[in-house]
Amino acid sequence: GETMANLESAPPVLEARADKALFVSDFPNISYPLSHDIEAVLRLPIGDAVKRDILHDNAETLLGLLATSG
Repeated sequence: GETMANLESAPPVLEARADKALFVSDFPNISYPLSHDIEAVLRLPIGDAVKRDILHDNAETLLGLLATSG
């Protein structure tokens, strides 16, 4: 989609701010498989650690913080 096209121009920012980026989706309210957006992130010219942060680790950290603060 258009959002993913915008994301493809962002690798330098993603590399620099990997600890602040989260993968989000409007699933199940999208007209294509969720894997489409995940695969688009995986195709980006960024390091594997950055991809892992965006797709998993940052959300795990955020949710962990929320779970321990309340």
